[in-house]
Amino acid sequence: MTGAAELMIEIPAGEVHLRDDRKGTAWTSKVESFRLARHLTTRALLDGDSADDPSKPAVDLSWKDVIATCNTLSVADGLSPAYHDIDTESPRWDRAATGYRLATEAEWQYACKAGTSGYRYGEIDEIAWY
Repeated sequence: MTGAAELMIEIPAGEVHLRDDRKGTAWTSKVESFRLARHLTTRALLDGDSADDPSKPAVDLSWKDVIATCNTLSVADGLSPAYHDIDTESPRWDRAATGYRLATEAEWQYACKAGTSGYRYGEIDEIAWY
């Protein structure tokens, strides 16, 4: 399971405008530079050579499955795990850890916008892969 670090790209620092349409609020969030996986996570990354279809996306994972996987990949690559107490009701994220973690909402939105401003709307098949 090692080698996940080579699949990561550096996202530069910046800021992203976020909104909550349910509450009718909007705000700007500063985003520090961070690393993000270049491609979606596949069964091959999670299962190694035992995956039936190595290019198949990893699906049907719980949030706790995902943070446990982040910790497993971190340890395999010699990094400190980002999540603690994952077997409890309230897992903790250690922001100082060097290991793999999920992107925050602001980081995800910032990366998805890829330097553009505003939102992009259209037919799903024309604007997204799903």
